[in-house]
Amino acid sequence: MPELNAFPRFISAKPDGKDLFAGQSQNTLAENICQFINENEDCNKKVIGIEGEWGSGRSNVITILKEKLKAGYYFFVFDAWGHQEDL
Repeated sequence: MPELNAFPRFISAKPDGKDLFAGQSQNTLAENICQFINENEDCNKKVIGIEGEWGSGRSNVITILKEKLKAGYYFFVFDAWGHQEDL
């Protein structure tokens, strides 16, 4: 008889803000974006887009970036996939 807790296993879709890659690539990217924003504070408006394939860690990079920048910045995350059928 199979164990009841064995299946199904669900993977959370919510980013946790932890860079689990050995090279810390997501943390490095977030740090570079943070540095760019801080070095260009005289520019009042900034829009930064992050592109990548499904599951590549875009949302996780944003979560890391939010933590690095803390207060004073607004983040707008647009779920293009969730709105692909919208007019």
